[in-house]
Amino acid sequence: MELLAAFIFLTRLPLPFKGELKNATLAASTAFFPLVGSVLGGTLAGIFYLLLLFLPLSISLVTILILYVLFTGALHLDGFMDTLDGLGCRGDRKKKLAVMKDSRVGAFGATGVSLLFLLKFFLLWELGQKVNLIPLIIVLPALSRWGMVIVMFRNSYPRREGGVGQAFVEMVSQREILIATFWIAIILWSFFTYQGGYFLIGILLFSLLQKCYFKKHLGGVTGDMLGFINETNEICFLFLILFIYK
Repeated sequence: MELLAAFIFLTRLPLPFKGELKNATLAASTAFFPLVGSVLGGTLAGIFYLLLLFLPLSISLVTILILYVLFTGALHLDGFMDTLDGLGCRGDRKKKLAVMKDSRVGAFGATGVSLLFLLKFFLLWELGQKVNLIPLIIVLPALSRWGMVIVMFRNSYPRREGGVGQAFVEMVSQREILIATFWIAIILWSFFTYQGGYFLIGILLFSLLQKCYFKKHLGGVTGDMLGFINETNEICFLFLILFIYK
């Protein structure tokens, strides 16, 4: 049930489930976030391989970036935009959190997501000239979602009225951390052997840095901030690859 809950929450796949997921189940499902991420990445990698048989690299990359959004329902991108709008506004912590909760997209969010797509595309395109992109595409969603679990663990939810992210932030335990780390370690070793350790440490440090920033300035993390962290973790991973294989 926990694995199914992870798929239901992180993807828009047509799964045979009706009803409402309990908070405890949602929190426990984070143990499988890296595994679900690897399935997403594997699906995108398979499509990317087929596209390359008929299309140039640039068009193939744009296509899988679009499909990535469709497969996830833009879940994390929505949080990324809301977080940018909140961080970009002037005011105290309360105002920033209120802006993040507003469903409307502001200038910071709209500009930020456009630049995010450009950066992802050019990083992948540049890496495509140097390395095989298939392993990167598989690992990318898995490692970024593992970073989210790291941020959730022993964190605080800053809104009194609660929200979707509250169960993740306040109920994720050591069990979920250990299982999620087990999965990401297997995935990284399968594709990068010992070099996978560099990526694990890099995303761990980057995630902890973001965790400290949000806790200090906003009192913890919300679901929107977790989406922001997922997106920035993906960018961080691509830069790490670019640095290692320069």
